Amino acid sequence: RLLRPSGVYCIISFRARRFIERLLSIPALKYSLAVHPIPVDSASPLPNPPHLFLLRKSPAESAEAPRLPLAPALRAEVREYVNDAIQWWHSVEDPLATPEHQADVRRRFEEALKAEGASKDGMLPLDKCYELLFDEEMRGPDGYDMSSFRDDLQAFFEEGGGADSAPRRPWPVEAMTCAEALAFLEFAQ
Repeated sequence: RLLRPSGVYCIISFRARRFIERLLSIPALKYSLAVHPIPVDSASPLPNPPHLFLLRKSPAESAEAPRLPLAPALRAEVREYVNDAIQWWHSVEDPLATPEHQADVRRRFEEALKAEGASKDGMLPLDKCYELLFDEEMRGPDGYDMSSFRDDLQAFFEEGGGADSAPRRPWPVEAMTCAEALAFLEFAQ
């Protein structure tokens, strides 16, 4: 079973409350969700204060609840719900490709091209693109690393990535144009 009757599963998270609530509110799994803020030092505010998420299953819900291992159809339904919740978060609530971020990437890309002597093809190496697209916090120790970036770029280019105005290029690539970098941001969110 996912939880015993009257069982409680606790999660403490520093992620945005709305995201975790949405992610854990899987209708097919038939449990209730309660959220409690965790007090923090007000002198050191956090961008996402911690919350305690409690998943509970009442005895009545237990009779209707799915058992482990989940049936393939239910597993697919849960996977689809989680993927939809992640997509909702990154496209609606916390998009990566905001107009402000795109303008900043364009500006920084141009500056980097000038600093590197402006290659004739207008491309920057992938490691430089990685630094331009993602701030230090996103690239941090628990963040989005270069290996994950390369994996996502591979998927992007293999799915025909690149700007609409630019010719499609096959993977592997070792550099990108600004238009490709911005198209990747749209793809990645």
